[in-house]
Amino acid sequence: MIPNNQRIYAYIITSLHNFSDADDVMQETSAMMWQKFDEFRPGTDFVAWGIRIAQLKCLALKRKMRNQRLEFHPETEQAVLQMVENHHKDIDKRLKLLQRCLAKLGLRDQQFLQLRYEENMTQKKIAQRIGVTVHTVCRNFARIHDILLRCVRRNMVAEEVL
Repeated sequence: MIPNNQRIYAYIITSLHNFSDADDVMQETSAMMWQKFDEFRPGTDFVAWGIRIAQLKCLALKRKMRNQRLEFHPETEQAVLQMVENHHKDIDKRLKLLQRCLAKLGLRDQQFLQLRYEENMTQKKIAQRIGVTVHTVCRNFARIHDILLRCVRRNMVAEEVL
């Protein structure tokens, strides 16, 4: 899922609390965004535009299923949804920092991540492919994730200080 879709999906899942419904609404939202793409104004916030469409789709589904599920108080739900909207720019910053941190990793660490996240290999298959134990693969992932987390946090702090 591309970053813009991730942020729109995060809004949807926060609103609906159900992955199946969220997947359906995300698909409807994407289709609507394609249909109405000529209405998007260049220079404005694309994600905010997509979230607005998603919000309308979520509201339509909630109205349709009003008597079938427990819902949060509207003020609580609105506060959570507003928080998701407000933080999508922070997510952009973190993703850019993560990309910088990934580029700093050694080739072997990058290979581990590529096998796991781009080729969707299990830790067992990775161990078999590169000829190490599953325990070694798990330790390497823990180490790599720790390096990336510390790198992103350090850079977030550095950018806030500047």
